[in-house]
Order: sequence, then C-alpha cells, then structure tokens
Amino acid sequence: MLLRFRPVALTVAALSVLGLSRQAFFHLVAEPVRQLSAAARAPRSDLRYLELRRTLERLGAKSVGYLSDEPVDTQPGPSAHPLGAKLYQQALYALAPVVLRYGDDRAQLVLVNLNSPASLEPLARAHRLSVVQSFSPTLALLAPR
Repeated sequence: MLLRFRPVALTVAALSVLGLSRQAFFHLVAEPVRQLSAAARAPRSDLRYLELRRTLERLGAKSVGYLSDEPVDTQPGPSAHPLGAKLYQQALYALAPVVLRYGDDRAQLVLVNLNSPASLEPLARAHRLSVVQSFSPTLALLAPR
C-alpha cells in the first residue's frame, strides 16, 4: 500500500521544490528586495499631472486630445517605443477618468506630453495649436487656433 502512494508523494515534493525555486528567483533575482527602498523613494509619476488634473476638473473636460514628441504604439503587443508608451500610460493613469484621444489635434483641448521641452513650439505650430496653459516645460494644454 505504501508503494502505491510513493509516486504521488514524489510528484508533490517535486512540484513544491519547483514552486519554491520560482518564488526564490522572483524575490532574489528578478525583483531584489534591496532595490525596493530606492523605488519607494522615487517621485510618483502622477504628481507631475496634479495641477493639470485640477485644471481639467475645473474646466469640466471629459476628454482631451493627446500629442507627444515620442511616438506611441496603437496596437497591442510589445512596444517599439517604450518612452512614448510610458508617457502616455502615466498620463492615462494620472488623469483618469478623463479620456485621452491619441493623435486628436482638433479636440477643444489637447494635452501635449513631451520628452524634450524644445519640441513644444514646433509641435504646436505643426498642428496649428496655441498654448492655453503650461504646467511644466514638458507638459502643456493647447487648443486649436
């Protein structure tokens, strides 16, 4: 009778070791605990959008256009433009429930979220927009001229 349960016990033991190895890999190698304190001290990305969020709430904006000097992938899957995707996703998170319409330069209000401050004027000129309010050198609210 004892021999009949031995393969099951060995299988359970092997799966347990596999699970413990996986957990050890994630906690010690992939996401080391020693790096967590540095990540916790980093400034939160949503603080960058705080004043903009208050302005949009005051204006009653439900949706705004979104432009950037960094391209954003519009199809699901791995991003070919990680910085553009990061800027867009941070803005989506920080400004929710306001809807950001990527590439819409004809909306009443257009959020410009930049990597380089020097891109603001050329981008505004190219899309025939004027600055309504600037929140930082890389974040501004624009409107069609």
